[in-house]
Amino acid sequence: MPQLDPSHFPSQIFWLLIAFSLLYLYLKHRAVPSLENIISNRASKIEADSKVASNLQQRISLLKEQCAQEARQTKDDVAKIHDKVLKDFSDTKHERLAAVSENFSKEYSKLTAKVTKEKMEAMEKIPSAASELALLIINKATGVTHKIRER
Repeated sequence: MPQLDPSHFPSQIFWLLIAFSLLYLYLKHRAVPSLENIISNRASKIEADSKVASNLQQRISLLKEQCAQEARQTKDDVAKIHDKVLKDFSDTKHERLAAVSENFSKEYSKLTAKVTKEKMEAMEKIPSAASELALLIINKATGVTHKIRER
C-alpha cells in the first residue's frame, strides 16, 4: 500500500498541512463569522421578542386588573341600583297602601254615616209601619175597615 510507505510521508504531511490550513482559514474567515452573525441575530431577535412579550404580559396584567376593577364597580353599581329599586318600590308600596287605606277609611266613614242615617229613618218609620200593619191585621181579622188616626 503506497499510503503506508514511509517515503511518501513528507509529501502527505505537506498536503495535509496545506489542506488543513486552507480549511482553517476558510472556517476562520468565512464560516465562523457567518455562524457568529446568525447566532447574534437570533439572540437579538430573541431578546427583542422577549421584551415585547414582557411588555404584552404587563399590559395584559393591567387589563386584567382594570377588568376586575370594572367588574367589581359594576357589581357594586348593580347592588346599589337593586337596593334603590327595592327602596323605591317599598316606598311606593307604602304610599299606595296609605292612600288606599285613607280612601277606604273615608269611604267607610261615608257608608257608616249613610247606614246610620238610613237606620234612623227606618227607626222613625217603624211606629207608623207597625200601626199600619196592626190595622191591616185587624181589618183582615174582623172584616171591618178601620183608619189610622193622625196625631
